[in-house]
Amino acid sequence: GIALPIISNVGSVHQDVGSGWNLESIGQLKAAPNGKKLALAIWYTPANDVELFDFDNSTGVVSNNITLPQVASYGVDFSPDSKMLYAGVVGFLVGADTIFQYDISSGNVATISASKTVIATDISQSYWTLQLGPDDKLYVARHFKTYISVINAPNIAGAGSNFVDTAITLAGGTISQFGLPNNFYSNPTLFVFIGEDDTICEGDSITLDAGNPGSSYQWSTGESTQTIMIDSAATYW
Repeated sequence: GIALPIISNVGSVHQDVGSGWNLESIGQLKAAPNGKKLALAIWYTPANDVELFDFDNSTGVVSNNITLPQVASYGVDFSPDSKMLYAGVVGFLVGADTIFQYDISSGNVATISASKTVIATDISQSYWTLQLGPDDKLYVARHFKTYISVINAPNIAGAGSNFVDTAITLAGGTISQFGLPNNFYSNPTLFVFIGEDDTICEGDSITLDAGNPGSSYQWSTGESTQTIMIDSAATYW
């Protein structure tokens, strides 16, 4: 807790070493959905790397730093299954923006580095924040663009991840800039699959589970819990 913080001395020190504006401290820090990894982007020289860490969700200890050489990284995020790491390169320092994908499932530095795959490139210098949405897609802020991009299937390796450049056009000609809010969708409505048709005997019951813990629920029965127990034949949603 706050009274007894867990302090882990691991990874590089992010401090001004020449930019004069503390640009060395700019870059996203993200936790993997499974709570076992942290990724950190370093935007400015001399490092310009992405750092990947193990995270113990029960003790709070950060350990086992892996450095993935990049150039001017700002945005990072994980796939929903926590097996892929995505990192963006800011183009005005190197000539072109790029989004890289790493397969981090092996935990081996050499294997992870060898899996580095280009997902998208753009000479307009405009890939910034990467943000996983509740629909399991990765959204990409496009600086000074009237749209944002989407990686539709971030669990899939390579081109199968399905990057779409002009994915969502912003209303009223407004422009995207560096960032996206952490709760990217405000109060979304999700349609979930609660199972195939089932048969129960008289006196028995079955539990239907809508998943997505922490959401708000509205069942056809009028109940508002994540799960409901039913004991009669009907169509439920």
